[in-house]
Amino acid sequence: MIVDIQDVYYSVTQPKRAIKFYTEGLGMKLLEESEYWIALDCYGIRIGLHPEEGPIPIVPRDDHGAF
Repeated sequence: MIVDIQDVYYSVTQPKRAIKFYTEGLGMKLLEESEYWIALDCYGIRIGLHPEEGPIPIVPRDDHGAF
């Protein structure tokens, strides 16, 4: 049984634009920012954004999700 979520991670190609969207658009609080990592607070859940150069690769998946 899942009782808590601590972290959620997502890759982004435009980090500054993503920070603006998450903080101004969704009201999250910026906790940490570096060239390799961005951390935001989403009402007790930590959202981690990982800057990626170029397009984010497609993750192959089947009917059960990514593998």
